[in-house]
Amino acid sequence: MIADLFYGFTLPVRALRLILKKKRLLAWSVLPVFLTLALSIWGVAAAKSTIVAWGVDWLAGLGYAPGSLGVQAAVFFFQLVLFVLAAISFSFFAGIIAAPFNDLLAESTEPFTTPPLPPAPTGIHGKFRAFVVDAVKTTLVTALQIFFVLVGLLGLWLPGFNLIPFALAFWLLAFQFISYPQTRRGEGVRDSIRFLFKNGFATFGFGAALGLLFPIPILSSFVLPLAVVGGTLLYARYR
Repeated sequence: MIADLFYGFTLPVRALRLILKKKRLLAWSVLPVFLTLALSIWGVAAAKSTIVAWGVDWLAGLGYAPGSLGVQAAVFFFQLVLFVLAAISFSFFAGIIAAPFNDLLAESTEPFTTPPLPPAPTGIHGKFRAFVVDAVKTTLVTALQIFFVLVGLLGLWLPGFNLIPFALAFWLLAFQFISYPQTRRGEGVRDSIRFLFKNGFATFGFGAALGLLFPIPILSSFVLPLAVVGGTLLYARYR
């Protein structure tokens, strides 16, 4: 269990090592990075600062002094919620914007996994279908993640309990990045969910690592290829 959790959490590092060893993977990693840099810099970062400022103004309107303990605690909670939402939103938009390139990167990773994945059916029709299915999966799991965040907000006055929904939202980040090799093999949403539960420790470790890295502006774009390669490595190991 602990070994699986550690393996999942360190997958971005393992993916980085593999990408640096294989020029083909490095080449396919460049486009997703550039496609999502603007999203990372001006989207996630600007939204976080704007919403925190709005929250402080809202509390001030309720009569709370800006420097009071209550406002400081609320700002900390806002930051926590935004941290989770930043990871979710970046994962969603990056998955949609860079989906074709992410799929090609995942496909190029398959010969280097342990064990190597057998080739999946290819062709324009198959790739278009994979894009549509992955977009549906990404949308569904993002909606579920937002639901967990809302549950966490409702549990504001239950310290400890409100962290569980946020942890579940992080866990589901793994869903999208194991999806690329699964979709090419005809595995749908139920198969992906079954994989998550069957390999809960490894997938949670992987999702937690992505959840800590995706909210960081600029770095998140460079982490995106690591997520794609890492998800492919994880799928190959536990399928």
